Amino acid sequence: MKIDRRWARSSQLEAIRNNLAFWAVQPISAQRNDANNVHQAIQHGLMLSSTRASIRASAARVLSQSFSLAQSQPGHWLPLYVLALRNKQLPSRLRAELHYQQAVLYWLLDDGTQAAQAFQRGLRLARQLALPTLQARNLIGLCLVHSQDPARASKTAQQLTQVLAATRHKGLQAHAFAALGYVAYFARQYSTASEQLAAAIQAAPASLARGQLHTLAGLSALAEGQADAALRHYNAAALLLQRHQASASQLARLELLRATAHYHKSTRGQRVRLQPAIAALQRAAVWLAEGQVDAASRSQLESLLGRAYTRSGDVASGLRYLASALQLSEDAGEHNMAADIFAALQQLESKNPA
Repeated sequence: MKIDRRWARSSQLEAIRNNLAFWAVQPISAQRNDANNVHQAIQHGLMLSSTRASIRASAARVLSQSFSLAQSQPGHWLPLYVLALRNKQLPSRLRAELHYQQAVLYWLLDDGTQAAQAFQRGLRLARQLALPTLQARNLIGLCLVHSQDPARASKTAQQLTQVLAATRHKGLQAHAFAALGYVAYFARQYSTASEQLAAAIQAAPASLARGQLHTLAGLSALAEGQADAALRHYNAAALLLQRHQASASQLARLELLRATAHYHKSTRGQRVRLQPAIAALQRAAVWLAEGQVDAASRSQLESLLGRAYTRSGDVASGLRYLASALQLSEDAGEHNMAADIFAALQQLESKNPA
């Protein structure tokens, strides 16, 4: 009986080893088509006892290779990273890579505290191993985590700028410049943000990500009062987002931003651009109707439509949209937005009594 048990155990270990070896050489497209089996193979390898260090390390390597799968379901894959990192015999370079990937998953789950800690662990190891590319990736993550904490973000951005000089990876440079621009934008250093984002756009390939960079660059330009520059970025973003099949909510948000830029021009004493603003808002309404959109987003849209119609002279439409926006903002619990819309509605009604 003991011989049978040993044989069964040996066969099980061999099956786990062979399964991991199979997935280790499969392209990510094949893994994506069978993600549950990849997850199961890794889990079986990682749950072996510490005496099976080589199989556990193989499982950790397949886990690292399957990072794109983990990003699509971070909550499902995160426990595997916890298991993998418990292995004290894990090769240092692999451990450093797993810390970084774990941090990204925490970030995707909106757990900034855990993400920051994991990025810091990954950064320390990357420095010990003299891996500038991995250092830069962790610093990019920390820039995003700390973007609304000016002191920490500024310190991290300085470190990233220093490390960036040691890498020539175009894709990484684009991500780094984008992170630096993001930090500068939230620090209200809009001129610096625009410079960094321009560098990111230049380094990035034509992609959905580049479209998002144009969107952020437009926000930065508008914050500087440069509506024309903002519109150029938003127009470039629209082409890229549609070409690369962005979601309806992303396209709707972009149209809202375009409308804001047109409206901004009309309030600066420049040539009135209300019709383009209204057209952009109507396009946003079409995109919003296609997606699952919250009441706050619809309130923002209808508030902008109300103000644009009012300035164009169509007071009746303006009142109708503002009243609807007020109800939506109250339903969404957006009290500041509701107060702002209520004030606009009162002002309009006082100027146009029934």
